Amino acid sequence: EKCVFYGCSRSSDHCELDHATGWAEGGTTNVANLRPECKKHHRLKTETDWELDQPNRHQSDWTSPAGLEYPTTPEPLAHTPPGELANILEQHQIHDINTKLTAYQRKHEKTTGQAGDNGSQDRPNINPQRLRLPKAPPPEPELDSHRDDDDTSDETPPPF
Repeated sequence: EKCVFYGCSRSSDHCELDHATGWAEGGTTNVANLRPECKKHHRLKTETDWELDQPNRHQSDWTSPAGLEYPTTPEPLAHTPPGELANILEQHQIHDINTKLTAYQRKHEKTTGQAGDNGSQDRPNINPQRLRLPKAPPPEPELDSHRDDDDTSDETPPPF
């Protein structure tokens, strides 16, 4: 989607969500009542006499302070049916896991000289979820590492 202002091509990824029917006028905060407006056009609507009428989710009618009307109908969104989307995601995950397993197997072959746990070309018997574990956080810095071993350094006051 894009900003709902007439002629604006700003992607909704970079927009603010605004109430079609204002909160003060009884509008609810839900998907049916929220519209993407880029920051510029959100401020224009909020801080000036521009008015927005949205008779339905797919139409935005802007009226300028001079009374000129600018009807806007957004371009249709490309829609992927849920079943097809699930298949795409599943194939991507399987590809991702297979890529990691192949990389693991090659690394194992280089370090041990063996093709797998049983010496065959089969994939190793590992849990793919373990390949996704985050790295351990770096160790905490030692707080006293900057001090001298001389005990008298703590007894002298700083020079300021």
